[in-house]
Order: sequence, then structure tokens, then C-alpha cells
Amino acid sequence: MNCPRCGSPVMLTGTRWECGWCLDSGWLSVKPAPVRIELRFVCRVDLDEAWKDLRAELDQLIPGRAEALAPALAHAAVYQLSLSAPPENGETDPRIVRDLRSFLDAAKALGAPDGAAARIERGERLFEDEGALTAGRLGSFWQSLLDALEAAGALPWETDTDRFFHTLALFRSWRRGGPGNDPDYLDGCHALQDAFHARWEALCSR
Repeated sequence: MNCPRCGSPVMLTGTRWECGWCLDSGWLSVKPAPVRIELRFVCRVDLDEAWKDLRAELDQLIPGRAEALAPALAHAAVYQLSLSAPPENGETDPRIVRDLRSFLDAAKALGAPDGAAARIERGERLFEDEGALTAGRLGSFWQSLLDALEAAGALPWETDTDRFFHTLALFRSWRRGGPGNDPDYLDGCHALQDAFHARWEALCSR
């Protein structure tokens, strides 16, 4: 560079410059290179918390009878895990897969078989006979729940099941990271609730 005062070539020392002709000097202006920071947020379902909440919601639905149905409820939850669809790009984030493995390993009360996480990752359906709930099929857990509700004298038009089914639907949504990232979450939740209430209302109308 040249001296801004007299135009003579200057000497550079570190971040300073000095003119040997007019003895002017100053600091060099160093412009840092731009830094690019990329943030990636991953939505995740807290499966441990979801299971805790699901148990609590069952207690609300059938007080005093929930403990007997807890093992079957666990199998119904695992069945929903096995139905979970992959994200739209087809790639499940490795951290979400680790969440599933940790949950099934830690939650022994779920009664999931050895290697359940790997089987679910491959797309295998587990506990379908207990957990299936559609307009055309009622798994054994759901039949037991209907029996318990009938024994308790509960009526479908007087019983709030929203929180129960919203919580259950979280298990079906684990691959996509839950309600905030799964466009099919609410549809799945309502499909479960509608199928159950159709059976329940038919039972009460007999």
C-alpha cells in the first residue's frame, strides 16, 4: 500500500503501517472473512413423557381399572410406534432413531420383545392383534377398554377422550418428530378417536 499522506510505499509490520519518507503511520484495517453458520432443528417426541401421560389419561378414563389394562395399553402404544410413517424425504434423523431404541430399552413395562426397535425400523408391525383400531378392526386392548368403560357406566357423549387419543397419536408420529412436524398427526389422531367412539356409541345404543 501507499502512504495516504505523501503517496510513498509504506512498510508493514503486523497490523501497522509506517511511511519511511514522511514518518506517518497507522493501523491496518483488517476485514474478517464472513462466517456462515447453519442451524438445524430436529423436532422430537419425548416418548418417556408421552408414555407417562398416556398412563395418566387411562387412569382418568377408567379410575381403579387402569392398572389391569396397563400391559395391553403398552402393547397398543408399541403398535402405534410400528405404524409411524417416515418423514416426507424418507430419512429418519439418527437422533430420533436413538430416542426409540433408548425408550424401548428403558421402558421394560412396555413388554416389547428383544430387538423391537430394529423390527420397527424395518417396518414390521408389532402387537397388531392388541393394538389395531380402525373402522373395520378392533384389537383386544380396545375391546377390554370398552368393557371397562361399560362396567364403569361411562357414556361416550359424556366422556372426554381428546387428551387420551392426542397422546396416543404421538407414538404414531415419532418418526416425523411429533405434531409440530407431522402434517398427518391430527388426521391420525381423529381417525383413532372416531373409530373407537363409533364402536362405543354403537354399544351404548343397543
